[in-house]
Amino acid sequence: MVMSVNALLTGMARKRGFWVLLAILVWLSLPKAYAAILVSVDSNPAQANQPIVLTVEVDQDMPADAFNSDFLSSQFIVGRTSVRRSTQIINFESKRTTTWQTIIVAPKPGEFNIAPVTIGNQTSKPFTLTIVEPNAEQLTNQPVKINNALTHSRGYVGQVLTYQIELLVGDELQRGAIQPPKADGLSFQQIGDDQDKTEIRQGKRYRVINRNYAVTLDKPGTYELSGAVFNGDIVVNKRNPNTLFSFNESQPVRAQAQPLTLTVQQQPADFNGQWLVADLVTIHQNDEQWPQQVEVGQPINLQWQITAVNSDVNKIPVPKLQLNESVKVYPEKPQRKSAVRNQQVIAQVTLTQAIIPTQAGELTIPAIRLPWYNPRTQQTEYATLAAQQLTVVESEASRPVISAIDTPAPNPPATEVWPWQVACAMLAFGWFITVLVWMSSRKQASKGQARLVTTQVQVNLGQLKRATTSIDLPMSIKLSSQLLSNDESPLTLSQINDLYPEVGQCLQLAQRLAYSGHEQDSQQLSEILGALYTNVAQALQKPKAVPGAKLPALHASDYP
Repeated sequence: MVMSVNALLTGMARKRGFWVLLAILVWLSLPKAYAAILVSVDSNPAQANQPIVLTVEVDQDMPADAFNSDFLSSQFIVGRTSVRRSTQIINFESKRTTTWQTIIVAPKPGEFNIAPVTIGNQTSKPFTLTIVEPNAEQLTNQPVKINNALTHSRGYVGQVLTYQIELLVGDELQRGAIQPPKADGLSFQQIGDDQDKTEIRQGKRYRVINRNYAVTLDKPGTYELSGAVFNGDIVVNKRNPNTLFSFNESQPVRAQAQPLTLTVQQQPADFNGQWLVADLVTIHQNDEQWPQQVEVGQPINLQWQITAVNSDVNKIPVPKLQLNESVKVYPEKPQRKSAVRNQQVIAQVTLTQAIIPTQAGELTIPAIRLPWYNPRTQQTEYATLAAQQLTVVESEASRPVISAIDTPAPNPPATEVWPWQVACAMLAFGWFITVLVWMSSRKQASKGQARLVTTQVQVNLGQLKRATTSIDLPMSIKLSSQLLSNDESPLTLSQINDLYPEVGQCLQLAQRLAYSGHEQDSQQLSEILGALYTNVAQALQKPKAVPGAKLPALHASDYP
């Protein structure tokens, strides 16, 4: 009986311990119904225009979007927000924590109320953040400083100024970004690479980073530019008061430069011509020298380059050539590009035009006179290119061939004809007929071969005429190469350009017009192919050139 009672008590104790352990495990696994929220800042009072770390901590596992920092944007400059989660188990009790950290910046001193933060069913308590102006010592000891400057405080529409930024970093920089000011009517574009160096200023070592921006003035007006802003993180060394060790920690930093004022003016009323403002403008001819004499129908490639210093490349005007009606002009689309040299913006426009004279005579390429405004001297100056004179002569195919006309000789006096003279004349005539028949039989094969070649050239020339008329550029190139070849292998385009420059220029001009990627002008292409046919026909009247053929060198030792 005693044994059964003991066994019953033991079983009940075991069941009770099981249920107690089960209850503890269930209680630990359930989330707390009410979570506490703690909102704090890393410093109060804090300095104006310096980053402040706002920390929101809730003792519960929450999603990352449970906290929204938009309510702070009405009073502060709100930066990035980071979130982290942690879990601690102490004495079989787990504690989950979610922490948000947001970087805020107060733009001016004053008292700022931090509104309550609500996450889930809990709301934090509001508090007041005091912002003060930093004193001189605090400004001197700031880990990051930034300075900015403009090359000129006044400019004109279309001018390009240089905006310079200098960043001073006194501690180890972990990451960071520089933001130039923004304004409607101004365009900022970084030019060149950053210059990174180390300097000693006021007895402290700084890492100095210089960056330049090209500021294009698009609209007139007065602009109040807020200073450039740097946001980043530096590495600071902190010591744990509970241990003998120290550790590195990332600390957010922010710096803003002083504001600047920029005045953009319209073009002066007394400026005549298409508006162009720059520090310097030049025009030069890309080719060293144009030909002094050309034939009718021979294309001439004209190319100029306009260079402007510190000017908008899209505002450089394109001058037009005033040529007479006897010259056909085929302009190409201007090529615009800009580069940076010695911290200055160099804008260049390349102009290419092909002209084809249609009449013989003197041809004048007129001078180019481009007005531009110098903002330093505030005067109108001119970039000029001198005129050039060319002589256009008739092509060989169009020159008339004057044949000599024999003048009839006076009739000799009548003489008496003897019978033996008649017999000798008949004998000589028969001998002449015999020799002629013999020579004709020997040269019959060679004459047939020459007749065949001449016929083939005429056929190919007719095909070239049809190809140029129908504006078939590939077939025109193929037939031109076959007609100008001296053997069965066709000439290449480079060989045609070397041996027959007039034909090569026509081919280059036609290819450039047909494959330039712009909308084709069928009339221009038809005229160029017509000139190609004329030049090929003229070349066939001359002895064919042999590619790569050279005369042997003359040496005195080879001759007695």
